[in-house]
Amino acid sequence: SLGIVALQQPSPYFRGVIGQLIHDIKAGQSVSDSMTKYPDIFREATVAIVRAGETNGDLRGVFTALARYEDRSARLQGKLKGGLTYPLVVAGLSFLAVMFISIKLIPSITAQYANFNAKLPLLTRIVIAFSEMVRTQPLFYVVLFGVGAYLWVNRNRILASDRTVKFMLNFPIMGKLYRKMLLARMFRVLSMLLAGGARIGRAFEIAALASGSREMRDAMIDVGERVVAGSELHVAFSYNERIFGNDAFKILAFLRLATHTGSPAPVLTKVADATEADVEAQAEVVNKLMEPLLLAMLAVVVGGIIFAVYYPLFNLGQVVFQSSGLSK
Repeated sequence: SLGIVALQQPSPYFRGVIGQLIHDIKAGQSVSDSMTKYPDIFREATVAIVRAGETNGDLRGVFTALARYEDRSARLQGKLKGGLTYPLVVAGLSFLAVMFISIKLIPSITAQYANFNAKLPLLTRIVIAFSEMVRTQPLFYVVLFGVGAYLWVNRNRILASDRTVKFMLNFPIMGKLYRKMLLARMFRVLSMLLAGGARIGRAFEIAALASGSREMRDAMIDVGERVVAGSELHVAFSYNERIFGNDAFKILAFLRLATHTGSPAPVLTKVADATEADVEAQAEVVNKLMEPLLLAMLAVVVGGIIFAVYYPLFNLGQVVFQSSGLSK
């Protein structure tokens, strides 16, 4: 089966990884143990889920559930990345526009002020100083490209860090959608494990790993300990309802239903489905509203720089008058 899958992969690197998995399995290793050699491909939570499937003897069911989970998760991440990519593109275009104006436009304009001993507006002086730095300081480009290279090489580690996740959760508008996406992932993994017969404590530990947030990870571990100690599911979650954000009341109502039905896995799946549908719908609206707002931001940035440079020209007569020493 893995050999057939390897033939379908366009990436030579990934084909090599699957080939190594085949070699390790034939040598007697378990699938999960072999997957741990490639943490850049298989997340810790994914390996833990596969290990749980091996323990329960239901590897086929786990792989099927994982495939569905990864498909839905990738689609949600695509929605959120689309909403975040556009601001980055606009920010990049703004930076390029500022650099072009600083190098080509500002020097020719500011040369007209060189012969006048007049005090320019603060914003104009800031723009001129930046232009001077860009044109005369090679260290600026060394730092710029150095920082850019560092961020690119370490992008995966930076994006997965607790600080970045915390920043994303508190980011205006998109932070709420990101929180819902993490909650949907967490509940789907928990539902998958409980339906597969995993131990309750272990199921919560793996769901905590899949959450991707330290806040949610700590909360899930606490909930698992309370459930193992005898607390009902919705009661255990109520002690950590802060992770649900504005949806706490609605989610706790679903969890109460899961407790009373005695079948938490299907209800948790419904919670994940509803949360993912909510994220997709809101992401579409946010993406449509973000385009005109960001274009307006680009216009303000570029227009502000041009205004700062040309504004003294509108008062050139007064500047000449002041420089002549005839003004009071």
